[in-house]
Amino acid sequence: MRELAHLAGTEEKVLAESAFWARLSGGVQRLGDTRRGRRLADAAGAVERVHGGQVLELGTWHGDWGGWNMGMDGSVLQVWDWERSSTGVPIGFDAVHHSAQAVQPGRRDAARRERELLDQVPVTLLDLDVEPARHAATFATYLLEIATRYEDALTHGPLASLERRTDWILSLLEQHLTHPFQLSPGGRP
Repeated sequence: MRELAHLAGTEEKVLAESAFWARLSGGVQRLGDTRRGRRLADAAGAVERVHGGQVLELGTWHGDWGGWNMGMDGSVLQVWDWERSSTGVPIGFDAVHHSAQAVQPGRRDAARRERELLDQVPVTLLDLDVEPARHAATFATYLLEIATRYEDALTHGPLASLERRTDWILSLLEQHLTHPFQLSPGGRP
């Protein structure tokens, strides 16, 4: 993940002034007529108010870093399905995405898995040298990015599992913006 994050170089940008934020907020605006569109717009506004002035390190991400998109060939990690890859995103998105895949909303262990995710976020971000002061903004922008992606996918037709996942991600973002999780290594939110 570290190698990929730095593959096309990195840059430090104020979130609200970045091309990433312009793209993401534009995606949110396009979804204004969907069932969750107003919630997405409200969350985007809150992210901008709370984190818009935050300087983040932007780099490259795979966009769907999960066990289903990788495998080992001897000692070489092979990663495929690069259609979601992009540059200019906050470093750490792949790590958070990988950790978030363990949470399956609607399953019996979802609450425990969510707590584990919240415990894991600062550890994985520190492993990628993301400064602790940037963890909350990285987490919030990741959640907004993914909620927007999922809601956009749902405009092509309903899918119950994706509906549950989108609602969970958006609720997690709203909780984080209302009562920020204490994202600190070894600490509990």
